[in-house]
Amino acid sequence: MRSRSFALLLVALLVAACVDVTPLASDPPSASSTPPSLASPSLPSTATPIAPASAGVSPSAPVATPTVPVPVTPTVPPVPTPSGSPAIPKAVFIVGPTDELTEENLTLAETMAEGTEAAGMQVTRVFYPHATWDNVLAAIQGASLVAYFGHGYGWPSNTPELWEVQQDGMGLNAYDGSGVGEVHYYGANKLRESIRLAPHAVVFLMRGCYTAGNGLNTAPIPPLDVARQHVDNFASGWLAVGAGAVLAFAFGTHSDYASRLMLDDATTIDEMFSTAGDALNLNPLYFDSIRTAGARNHLDPDPNKGYLRAVSGDLALTASVWASGAGQTVIVSSSLTDT
Repeated sequence: MRSRSFALLLVALLVAACVDVTPLASDPPSASSTPPSLASPSLPSTATPIAPASAGVSPSAPVATPTVPVPVTPTVPPVPTPSGSPAIPKAVFIVGPTDELTEENLTLAETMAEGTEAAGMQVTRVFYPHATWDNVLAAIQGASLVAYFGHGYGWPSNTPELWEVQQDGMGLNAYDGSGVGEVHYYGANKLRESIRLAPHAVVFLMRGCYTAGNGLNTAPIPPLDVARQHVDNFASGWLAVGAGAVLAFAFGTHSDYASRLMLDDATTIDEMFSTAGDALNLNPLYFDSIRTAGARNHLDPDPNKGYLRAVSGDLALTASVWASGAGQTVIVSSSLTDT
C-alpha cells in the first residue's frame, strides 16, 4: 500500500514540472518516461547569477557536457529574386497548447500578428485548438517570418542523447480540438523532412523552455556550455529549412522586428537584436554553431535570471536580403534528418 501511495505522489510531482511530453513508442529505453512540463515563464527569484563570459560557465551545479551532435549542413541552392514587383512577405503565427499559459500566449501572438500585419506582411494564424501538424504544414511553406508560441522541449535535458524525433521543434495540438494539456511534439527531424521556408526567413521561438538558453523554467540557470547547446540545437532545424536567423525570447511580443524588417535596408538582424528595447548587452556572448555550418549564436544573458534572449544563424543578415526571399521557397537536396 505504501508503494502505491509513493507512486501516486511521484506522478503528481511530475505533472507539475515544465515540458509535458507524451513519449512515442520509439522513446529511447533509457529516457525518462515522463519528462517535465512547461510552467510559468517567471524564473525563481533564487536563480543563480551568471558568471562573466571569461569564466566559461555559471556558478550553478556542474552538469556533464553531453556528446556533441553531428553538424547539420543544409544544401540550399541560391534562388533568384523574381522580376517585377517584390512579393509581399508571408508571416505565419503558431500557438500550440501550453497548459495554463495557453490563453496568454494566444493574446501575445495576436498582438504580434496585428503588428506584423500593420507593417505590411500577409499574416496567417494557426492558433490553438487547431494548431495541428497538418494545419501548420498547410500554412507554413514559403513563409518569410514564423512566430511559434508554445512548449519547448530541448536538449540537453531528460534524455541521455539528442533525440530530435520530438526535441528542438514544436509542441502542437495532438488532434484538432485537443485540450490545453494534450501536446504532441514534432522535433527538428520533422521540420527538416516537411517544412521549406522562404530563403532568409526569420523565425521567432517565443516563451518556450530551452529555446533561449535556460532549461526548464523551474530549474537552476544552466552552465554556459549547456545554455549554448540549448540555443544551437533549437535553431538547427529551422536553419536547415531556409531560415536565415532564429530569435528566441522568454518574454514579450517583439512586433517591432516586423516593421524593421520591412524597411528593406542594410540593418542586420544582430543590430536589431542588440538595440531592441529588451536588450541588456551587459555580457554579450558570441560563438560559432556546432550544429549548422557557418552559423553564429549570440546570447544576451541577464545576470540574475539567466539566458532569456538569443539569436542564431546569419547574424549579418540584412532587412533587404530578408525581403529578397519573399514569394519563394528554398530547395533542399535531402531530408537533412540526422538524429
